[in-house]
Amino acid sequence: MAMGLFLGPIGIVLLGLCAALPIAQLIMGTQYKDNCPVDDKIPQYLIAAGSLGVVIVVLGVLKMIMTSMEVNTACCDTLIMLVNAGAFGLFIAGNVWVYRIHKTVSYDISNSTNVTDALTNVTEVITNYCDKTCYLFAFWSITGSYIFIGAFMVVGCCACLCVMCIAS
Repeated sequence: MAMGLFLGPIGIVLLGLCAALPIAQLIMGTQYKDNCPVDDKIPQYLIAAGSLGVVIVVLGVLKMIMTSMEVNTACCDTLIMLVNAGAFGLFIAGNVWVYRIHKTVSYDISNSTNVTDALTNVTEVITNYCDKTCYLFAFWSITGSYIFIGAFMVVGCCACLCVMCIAS
């Protein structure tokens, strides 16, 4: 209730929207953590990205509260910067893990290949399988980020052009 009074109804809705994707990533990664043998780092990426996203939202709310109480936010700002740097590095790694297998991923678990190593005569099963929901969620959460960034840049450029036209 106190948070509702602090943020107001619009702030609560925006907070919910900001936290929705990270919470969904956390849930999806946890639910499918053993269902992507083609690259087990994909569900791990979802779990880590979701966790960092929730931490970023919580730190943002904490900073707003500290600012409203006129408390020095330098420590919070440093923490936000470090978490954002980690999230950026994780985003790059997620791009590699998800897009690298985009052409070869299979949603059919029976699509496996037996490979025998000539030196050791050991046969192992190599699978290109990843649960369709897990893989497509990871793929579209990353692709959606690029779409959002592109739309933000277009709007920003249009705003700059409008300001330039009005100023001249």
